[in-house]
Amino acid sequence: MATNFPTSLDNSTSLPYPSSGNFTNAPSLAGLNDNQNDALIATQTKIGIGASTPTSGKFLTGTGTGTSAWANTVPAGTVVGTSDSQTLTNKTLTSPTISSPVITNATISTDLITGYTTSNTGTVYGIPITTGVINTANTINGASLVSASVGSTALATNAVQGNQLATSAITLGYAQITTNFVTASATAVQVPYMTSTVTIPAGNRRTKITVYFFNASNTGANTDVLTLWDGTVGSGTQLQQYNSTPVANSNGITMVWSGTPAAGSKTYNVGASCTAGTGTWSATATAPAFILVEAI
Repeated sequence: MATNFPTSLDNSTSLPYPSSGNFTNAPSLAGLNDNQNDALIATQTKIGIGASTPTSGKFLTGTGTGTSAWANTVPAGTVVGTSDSQTLTNKTLTSPTISSPVITNATISTDLITGYTTSNTGTVYGIPITTGVINTANTINGASLVSASVGSTALATNAVQGNQLATSAITLGYAQITTNFVTASATAVQVPYMTSTVTIPAGNRRTKITVYFFNASNTGANTDVLTLWDGTVGSGTQLQQYNSTPVANSNGITMVWSGTPAAGSKTYNVGASCTAGTGTWSATATAPAFILVEAI
């Protein structure tokens, strides 16, 4: 007889059970003892040595060549293996290597994701993305794009078309008056409160300035002159001039200038004069005169 362990399990043939009335040589007592000793030695060799006591919730693990211990705690639930399809919950992966992942409805906080596509929705730093497209309007605001964050190489040729750009102007400054302004000066003088200090944005965006009065009239067949100045009236740079010759112009006076001034702070002022006599520039509470500065 010979023990089967550890190649295979022993059975009643390799380790027979003596029955009552059997002689010690049927089965052989000596052979049976040999097999039992071999099986015990093989079992001890398989398990290894180590003075540890089995306790609840511990794995028996190899701790070295020929040694073992009841050391690692058995986790709650199903033990994770390499061959089964399993769902992991509340796991933290530190510096993992993940091959061909499928990430569904995930919230991903990362600085760099390369080489992957998503077939469903996800959120990266609070930005909802569907199949590579930001799927919520106004998700990224101006403060999220630092200077030069979008370079020319990031935009394909014709990626931005004219019809994709908003056409609404941006108001940079506004001032108004609601009472008449009267002057007999033949040279331009400042119209009180018709002044606007603005910050011209960078990027060569055009600036539009609109000056409006409800009416203009004078004491005779003289000319009322409205002027727009970059800087102080009379000593700055005159940008635009509007001449009103009728005694009364009930259609309203509108003067418009546009250009591309350098970025930075600018102060625009409105001046008025009359070639002779007295000129009146009219404004009311319901039809105020104003200066409006816009980026267009």
